[in-house]
Amino acid sequence: MELTNEEKLKKKLKRCNIIKIITKIICIILLPIIAYNIFIMIKSIINPNDFPALFGIKAYVMKSESMKPDLEKRRYSSFKKSFRHQ
Repeated sequence: MELTNEEKLKKKLKRCNIIKIITKIICIILLPIIAYNIFIMIKSIINPNDFPALFGIKAYVMKSESMKPDLEKRRYSSFKKSFRHQ
């Protein structure tokens, strides 16, 4: 049972549509990550003495084992400053 040219074309179009959908999903996931990284790099270049923050959340990389056992060395962590009413 051979496929006609029309059926082959339909299969090819279906495959192209699936590839387009997968590409869009990857772009939706990767674009915010890339934008965040660019933002963090620019902020750290502009103000090298302060940790960059986005929406009050600061990203840190532990350079020593001073926070062990909770946080390991070279571990990426993010913190948000909280205000306590006293």
